[in-house]
Amino acid sequence: MSAVFVPYRKRHSWFPSINVSHVLRSGLIRVPDVSVHQGKPTMPYPNYPPYVAIAVLSPDDSMEVAGEMGQYQKFDAAHAWTVDPELQPLYLLDSDGLHLGAVVADSGLRN
Repeated sequence: MSAVFVPYRKRHSWFPSINVSHVLRSGLIRVPDVSVHQGKPTMPYPNYPPYVAIAVLSPDDSMEVAGEMGQYQKFDAAHAWTVDPELQPLYLLDSDGLHLGAVVADSGLRN
């Protein structure tokens, strides 16, 4: 999933990474499967939001994970996505709520 952002890396200074712990607030740490920062993170456990936080559901997960992604929205992440590899939809969370996106091209990111 992080490879989706490689073509945009130089143009937008996006730095995709996997399993980076984010300190959302004291005592609340979240680890999205993929996070994309504008520029390389300056600390091992960023206390600032990623530009994009992505959760990839495993067979044991439920859409409750999508609810957890709302915490990134409160943390001011521009985009919070949940991907279900079994059903292959992409769920996009923004200020208007949770939406079903057909493909990454519909994600709101611009080249």
